[in-house]
Amino acid sequence: PMAPRYTSLARQRADRAIRSHTDRIPWMLTAHLPLFGPTAGEAALVVNGTRVPWIPMQPTVVDTTFHHYAENTHPSQDIYLVHIDFFHPDLSDDEIHALSVLHTNLETAKADRAKELKPMIQQLEAAFKL
Repeated sequence: PMAPRYTSLARQRADRAIRSHTDRIPWMLTAHLPLFGPTAGEAALVVNGTRVPWIPMQPTVVDTTFHHYAENTHPSQDIYLVHIDFFHPDLSDDEIHALSVLHTNLETAKADRAKELKPMIQQLEAAFKL
C-alpha cells in the first residue's frame, strides 16, 4: 500500500515471537498503543536492535523501515494493542498528495481487474462445482 495502511487491533500471543522483517515503506511510521497484557516489559517490539517494551497504555512510535520483530516472553499472558500506520511527519503536502493519488489509482486498478476476472472465476467455480 502506498498510503496509510491500516489501523487494527493486534494480539501478540504469550511465549511467541514474529520473526525479523522490514516493511520497506519509508513514508510511513507505526504507532502502537498496548491496551492490556504483561506489565513488566515481557512484550516488546525490537527495532534495529533496540528493545521497545510494550507497556499497557504507553504508546510508542517506530520506524518499521528498520528491521524489527515482536516478542512476548510472558509464559501465559497475551498482549493486545492498537496498531496505527500514518504518514511520516517529514513528508511535504505534495508528497502526501502524490502518494494518496497513487494509492487510489492502484486500488481502482485492483478493483477493475477483479471485475474483469469475475466471469472467468464464476465459470471455473461452475465447472468444478465450487
